[in-house]
Amino acid sequence: MKKYLYGYAFAFGLSLLTVHAQDANARFTSTGDLSGVLVEQLPAQQQEETVVKKSLDGDVQLPNAEPVKLTDEPIIHHYNGTLKLTYQEQGPLPEGTDDKFAQPATCALLTLVSDDGCTISVDGGQWLAESKKGHDISQGRRDFGKVLSPGSHAVNVEYSQVYYDPQSGKKDLDGISLVVSTIPVNIRIAGSASMLGQHEKTLVKQNDPVYFILAPEWKDLPCMHQDKIKWEYRPLLGKGNTGRPYGEWKSMGDQAKGTRFMHKWTEPGVFQIRAIVGDVPFTFVRSMDIKYRFSSGGNENVYLKKGMPNFVGVVRNNEELAVAKNAAANLGKTEWAKAGSAPDRYDFYVGFFQSYENSWKCNMFVYGMAYDSGLPMSLMDKNPFNCPPTCSRLYDNTYSILRKHLGNASFYTVIWQWLDGKSLPVPGNVITTTFHTGIIDYDGTWINAGEMNVNKCIHISQENSKSNSRYGEFHYRQPVKK
Repeated sequence: MKKYLYGYAFAFGLSLLTVHAQDANARFTSTGDLSGVLVEQLPAQQQEETVVKKSLDGDVQLPNAEPVKLTDEPIIHHYNGTLKLTYQEQGPLPEGTDDKFAQPATCALLTLVSDDGCTISVDGGQWLAESKKGHDISQGRRDFGKVLSPGSHAVNVEYSQVYYDPQSGKKDLDGISLVVSTIPVNIRIAGSASMLGQHEKTLVKQNDPVYFILAPEWKDLPCMHQDKIKWEYRPLLGKGNTGRPYGEWKSMGDQAKGTRFMHKWTEPGVFQIRAIVGDVPFTFVRSMDIKYRFSSGGNENVYLKKGMPNFVGVVRNNEELAVAKNAAANLGKTEWAKAGSAPDRYDFYVGFFQSYENSWKCNMFVYGMAYDSGLPMSLMDKNPFNCPPTCSRLYDNTYSILRKHLGNASFYTVIWQWLDGKSLPVPGNVITTTFHTGIIDYDGTWINAGEMNVNKCIHISQENSKSNSRYGEFHYRQPVKK
């Protein structure tokens, strides 16, 4: 056991925690006498509970320094103060969620290590009532039953030092540690384990694996806290859900617990994800602003800003995956701008007699993405030249878009099947009104050709929850290859 004077031990503990509190990467700060007994257990240490075990072996944060005989009255010590768990206080809360704290954030578990009696309250509620009850209490360890949320918590400790008279060379658990096992939250999701935390976009096919971690700190550790953390999802809905752009939150299954796991997605769509840590919800959010969130007129899609909800996109097949990827690869390009002529590399006429200058090209962009994906649409009969289907034709459920196409070895038929806008949106499908069209990206945005460039200025949730949307009713076209 540590052998130094009580006053020096207290001063040393306070000084140590003060330095910790000033650390830019600190997950918590503390005030008052409480600082002298607190010690952090980092995520990597929680696997083997090294800090708790060291404390149980006698290496406590604040050792006793005054001998107390069993016949004596206990010495009462008070360690009162505030424990503040960090969170991104200046960050925006994700719109449309139940989140109360922006990420990155820190939750925590509390563990008392002391074989003397303690009476402790947390946020005014009693945790323990053991002061003056004697020595060798509960083999030294007591766990607080709740997960502490980010923010400030009042902690009051009454510690009754009942006995201290160790034999020479013998360790004895005399003293106190209040161990703060921090749980950092900064959710990351990816289609491969190696890519966790390295990019913003998760686009997969049905039954492909998706990997989840509560924060980058947990990436190389086994799953922990399965009993404290559960995961949920909800789908982005189609049109006709005024005031309700998303479905209900549902459990992701029995395996979706703890700090990391893998899940095979069985249904297509666009999904929000959240982790419930204790009883505190944290939604998967964007870690950066997305570049192409502005329309050509400067209108900003706020859903693409840092701190707003991010999504997992799930396609049905390789055809939808190819269309979604090709569309995303064209973000920022200006060849579909209204003022210029249309690209001339496709099979509709662009030239002296018909250049499409000063014409909106959103339907031509959609046609081009389908063509580049090996899923060409049939051209529309129009004098003097055939052209890509217009928005009104894409919207019309009686208009058939079907074409035979020669692949690498044989012909196949491509059908762009009409789907009602009330169904769930799926990445790689065309979304269309009577006057505007685009490709659905992994996150429910339209990748569309605007006046100046290809951008992501529209999110489906901005349209499906309004009775009067600026783009009107929408439907989908799904690529089917036969």
